[in-house]
Amino acid sequence: FPAVFTREQEGIPDFDTTATLYQYPWELVADIESEITDDAAFLKPENTAATAVIYEGAALLGREQVFLGDMVEVEPTAVLDARHGPVVIGANAKVGAHTLVVGPCYVGPNTRLVGGKIAGSSIGHTCRVGGEVEESVFHAYVNKYHAGFIGHSYVCPWVNFGAMTTNSDLKNNYSNIRVSVGGSPVDTGAIKVGSFIGDHTKFGIGTLLNTGISIGVSCNLFGGVLISDNDVKSFSWRYTGHYSRHEVEKALETARRTAVRRDVTLSETELTVLRNVAEGTESDKGILRW
Repeated sequence: FPAVFTREQEGIPDFDTTATLYQYPWELVADIESEITDDAAFLKPENTAATAVIYEGAALLGREQVFLGDMVEVEPTAVLDARHGPVVIGANAKVGAHTLVVGPCYVGPNTRLVGGKIAGSSIGHTCRVGGEVEESVFHAYVNKYHAGFIGHSYVCPWVNFGAMTTNSDLKNNYSNIRVSVGGSPVDTGAIKVGSFIGDHTKFGIGTLLNTGISIGVSCNLFGGVLISDNDVKSFSWRYTGHYSRHEVEKALETARRTAVRRDVTLSETELTVLRNVAEGTESDKGILRW
């Protein structure tokens, strides 16, 4: 925010806006269903592309609120349920067999849904998503191909969830969830809050995530155990409860390899940003500061 104040001092004019200003990411996650609904209000049934293919055996419920982009494929036994909110599927996306999509829900271009239930969520472009995802925001290039649950979470680009990775988004006593912000706990005022995960972080199979956990950039967390911490700093390497430093250049090489699998070459600017994050991790604990 200091940069905003500086820009105001430089004489850039103010103007009124109806946009919502979020202070914390869990506020955006809580509003994602209404945001999708508001955006979809500008669409009309004729916005569904003629090139979209709905195979025999697929079901579209509340069809007038289902919007399909160019070359979308909806395979047999897939269900798009828009009875309680719109379902918007971007161009070249594929909804695989045995997938249930419950609106309000947005699925970005070139994304593959490979079975399971996706409800009340915004999924970015070029993702691979299976298992169960509930009321979450996934940025682009997220890979959650296998079974496991992610709910009420904010997931940055290039995150990979190993099979059966699952997060908690509700305490057993139904009390408000606290999230660590800059190392200090903040009461979210909500009983359902999941995980906040930075770019390029990877989870091994069977990883379990604590309620309201914040995880930094380029972490490698594996060993099939519960991550019970409130904060996991960027460039952390964790195996069966023990943390060490994820070597920066090895982490960057993993990031490059991951990107190539999606026909993307990371720019030198992107790699420099990651190195800068790593330097901050060493000097300032690397705690995510929303």
